[in-house]
Amino acid sequence: MSTETLINIINTIYDTEGFKGVIEEVQHRLVYGTVRKTNGLYCISTGGWSDDEELLDVLTSPMVKFHYHHVGYLVGGHFYFAEEKTFECFRRVKIILGDSDND
Repeated sequence: MSTETLINIINTIYDTEGFKGVIEEVQHRLVYGTVRKTNGLYCISTGGWSDDEELLDVLTSPMVKFHYHHVGYLVGGHFYFAEEKTFECFRRVKIILGDSDND
């Protein structure tokens, strides 16, 4: 499947089913990766496998409406998304990353 096709599919799902619809679609499309909810954020991980990298690249692409929910990234293929992007979401990502300073 082409990247352009995947972008169109994700945008259509986002328009019709919203954030949670995209999360459900991602769960079905991941080959080795996982989706889990951590500290109120959704962590989508590639599991270290390149099979899932294209999907994650699409989700964080400016061409996809869902990319506005991306709030953080942890080396090793862990992408964090929030249903509502707030200051609190970014604070939670800092805690996950081990940077819990209150700045």
